[in-house]
Amino acid sequence: MTRRPRTVVGARAVVAPVVVTAAVAVLAGACSVRVVDADATATPTDELAVHAETGADDGGVQPVPAPTRSGDRRGLGGTPAATAGAPRGSGLPPLLERAGLQESVTQTATCGGGDLTVVEVGATVEVTDDCATLSVQSADTRVVAGRVEHLVVEAAGVQAVVADVGTVTVDGAGVRVAWEDGTPRVEASGADVSYGPVGVVRLDVDG
Repeated sequence: MTRRPRTVVGARAVVAPVVVTAAVAVLAGACSVRVVDADATATPTDELAVHAETGADDGGVQPVPAPTRSGDRRGLGGTPAATAGAPRGSGLPPLLERAGLQESVTQTATCGGGDLTVVEVGATVEVTDDCATLSVQSADTRVVAGRVEHLVVEAAGVQAVVADVGTVTVDGAGVRVAWEDGTPRVEASGADVSYGPVGVVRLDVDG
């Protein structure tokens, strides 16, 4: 993708992650990191504030008239809604998938090929284009995105699904990250962290 010079809107700048290893970094005695079955979830609200690096007049954040999503969003690596959870009575928590998060989307945002930072607690955001760095710095936030070069999560209770990602950096408790394509390098720290391909990462029973 082609990056363009961007102007930061808001008081926070985006810091690209430095990925130092291809393995999971686990802080001894202070955290636990898992690649599969998870136990924490996030509780979304309807408020959103996105600090985006924007350079085009048509970029930014737009309201979504209805939260329900349908269809195959191939541009964002969409997955069929029919697979959005564990079978009833299976005893397994639901899977973290795009279709499940899209049901609660209330706002859309664009990166314009640059960087985007989500900073409002409880936001549910759908990013409609490719990002260089997508950073989530607010607790209990849900994000659905397309192609992301660097995904950075620096908050607790975050759920994120991306179509494709190059590197993932996580520093927070109760974080869930799933990708639909690719084999990213991951650096993770914090308690109760779970990440992996779509179809592997699970939420709480109430997630």
